[in-house]
Amino acid sequence: MTLTAKDLYQKSVDMLAHLKTYSTTCESRDVFIEQLNQFIDERDQIIHHLPASEASSNNQWAAYLVDTDRDIRRYMNDVMADIQSDRQVLKQKKHKNKSYAHPFGISKDGMFLDQRK
Repeated sequence: MTLTAKDLYQKSVDMLAHLKTYSTTCESRDVFIEQLNQFIDERDQIIHHLPASEASSNNQWAAYLVDTDRDIRRYMNDVMADIQSDRQVLKQKKHKNKSYAHPFGISKDGMFLDQRK
């Protein structure tokens, strides 16, 4: 079976539909990302198995693919920004918790001093 630009377009549309289901309150983000990685791998396989004549020809699917790819990139950037934001919040929480690990430091002669790290 030879793969065509239409197959790539269909897989891209499926991936875009999956990306549109993402929400910032996504409970199962790991499952979402796992499925997204699967779509990326499948698209990669199609791209690498496209015949050279199919990839370079100026057919009707080329314009559709460019538009769909632009939308995929936009949604992927939104997902990535959301994940980076959550990582930044987690990093700040860790730092804040660490800075108050021993709020009174080590006592010397029964005297406590409030020190932050």
